[in-house]
Amino acid sequence: MSVRGPPSPRPPVRLPRRGKPPLYRLAGWLKVLATLVTVGLVLYSFLVGYSMLQFGEGLNGQLSKSKFHYPVPQLVRGDRISLQAWLTVSNQGFLPISSLRVDSRLSVPTGGLLGSPATTGDVPIPAGGSGNLSSTLTVPFQGPTDQLLLVNDYPSSDPLLVENWVNSTFASFFTLHIYFPANLTWGAPFYGLTESVSPTTTLGNGTAQVEVTVTFADHAQFPIGGPLTIELTSQGRTCGTTYMLVGAQPTQTFTGTTGPVYLAPGCDPHTQGQVVSSITSPVLSVSLPNEAIP
Repeated sequence: MSVRGPPSPRPPVRLPRRGKPPLYRLAGWLKVLATLVTVGLVLYSFLVGYSMLQFGEGLNGQLSKSKFHYPVPQLVRGDRISLQAWLTVSNQGFLPISSLRVDSRLSVPTGGLLGSPATTGDVPIPAGGSGNLSSTLTVPFQGPTDQLLLVNDYPSSDPLLVENWVNSTFASFFTLHIYFPANLTWGAPFYGLTESVSPTTTLGNGTAQVEVTVTFADHAQFPIGGPLTIELTSQGRTCGTTYMLVGAQPTQTFTGTTGPVYLAPGCDPHTQGQVVSSITSPVLSVSLPNEAIP
């Protein structure tokens, strides 16, 4: 009888090594990508913030030095004034400005808007570069507020107000808004205009007449001269019309009286009447503000 020993141990069974599941590897890559995106966004936000800060500080510095130029308003075509403004803007940031625009408007101290607002249009400025902005404000001498420029001065103590809004777009996504005002002085060509109508004189033939005395001072930068048409009305009805030549150099005062103005029968300009006048000349052709007759 044979005796068997214990069975020899079997070698361990080695299972084949499996790789990580595809979804697990994809999740790992997504984590890496998310980290890179987050870092990129942080860096991009830093660049945008720094660029906007650099541009804003530079622009504020330029504006504080009054480098948005508003020269003396120019008379254009005899019936309006033009204000051409310009500014050179530097972009010291790392990102380009895809759109830079300045919107402007002009108003009297009481708040009435003069003319129409103006805009420079969109100007791109590369990183580290510069761009030129220019806008033109035009004020035709039309309407009650615009006509104030013909007869009222606006000195440095009570100037016209030019309001400007700077709107810029960085990298097509981020915007910056800056508001800055500017003051503008103005001298009226018909400063202090008065058109005084004399008492009505009745003549022996039953007709009536008056005379009109015109006084003003030329405070503008250009001379005034030409025929002044004067119409006298009463309750919307024309009583009479006359003409006179007026003329004054800058800083000079003009005073003149018309000849007799014969009135239409039954029409008294002293009854809810007005003086409606206008000047026509190569330099200035405008209607003046209507003046009530006391």
